[in-house]
Amino acid sequence: MKKAYEVFIPLKSTIDIHEHACVLSSNPKEKGDVFIEDENMCFALEAHNIGKELIVDWFYSHYNVLGVVEGEVLFSRLKPKEFKNVLKIYLDVEPDISFIKSEIINLFFDVNIDINLYIEDIESISYRFIENEDWSKKWKEYWKPFNITSNIVICPLWEKYNKKGNEIVIKIDPSNAFGTGTHATTALCVKKIEQYLPGMLKMNPNLKFLDLGTGSGILSIVASALGCNNILGVDIDPDVIETAKNNVKTNSSKNVVIKHGTASNIVGKYDIIVANILHNIIINELNIWKQLLKKDGIMILSGILDEKKELVVEKIKEENLNIVSIEQKNEWVCICIKE
Repeated sequence: MKKAYEVFIPLKSTIDIHEHACVLSSNPKEKGDVFIEDENMCFALEAHNIGKELIVDWFYSHYNVLGVVEGEVLFSRLKPKEFKNVLKIYLDVEPDISFIKSEIINLFFDVNIDINLYIEDIESISYRFIENEDWSKKWKEYWKPFNITSNIVICPLWEKYNKKGNEIVIKIDPSNAFGTGTHATTALCVKKIEQYLPGMLKMNPNLKFLDLGTGSGILSIVASALGCNNILGVDIDPDVIETAKNNVKTNSSKNVVIKHGTASNIVGKYDIIVANILHNIIINELNIWKQLLKKDGIMILSGILDEKKELVVEKIKEENLNIVSIEQKNEWVCICIKE
């Protein structure tokens, strides 16, 4: 059994327990009041707390995260009584709570988002030591195969899935890297890759694809599955490189190269560049990225909050690039651009 430290972060919520009573179908083993984590409620909350996404991403970049669970439902006499919007993150080392609080405050400040809109009380962040629970396994139980587009299925490595028709099935184990496919920004990127890549391949079978901030490697693997034979995925976090390489190997994506580095280290030009990265990085790096884009190439930018969209649009215009499309899912935006 794994030992873990449970970090407890109280989130603000606009969810009404009575409105979502239909999805609270879990059956506690004992009568009386018990707390359970409810996976359906987690999906109901997905569009209600941008701050949660920022926090989870931060933890994945600073710790070996065993798992993430959101939401507690208080049952009374087997009926849903109260929902508590909390984020529980499980780590394999004792966390420095003072450091975490400070870094989360800085995180929200850096992206110019009011932390008080998303966290109930920063001082209430706490942790406890957990014994005799395999929290990594518990988290994995919440993540099941799903269609990220009508034709592409993302399947956790430990799950079985029976392929239907011409579906493309991508097997992923995110480990300590961002990229399960459940995040809205990943879904937007996959949709755009599926939209542009096949047609561009017909015009140029030797098309080159660049995945900036590859994380788990999911977008590179999707590009490979759609027929691209020249793919480079890079990430500045050395800890996620092995994860991405393992996922590439699992999916037999022999045409994908994963490297540690930044855009400044890359030589050559690419037909498609995808960057699923927060808006401030896009703004700071776009002048470098455009030098890597071939004429008539397409760049797919996501990880952009709706309220930061205009800042990115302004930067795009400043770099004399043209917007091809803007698409939104929940509070997240994907912008496709070209010269």
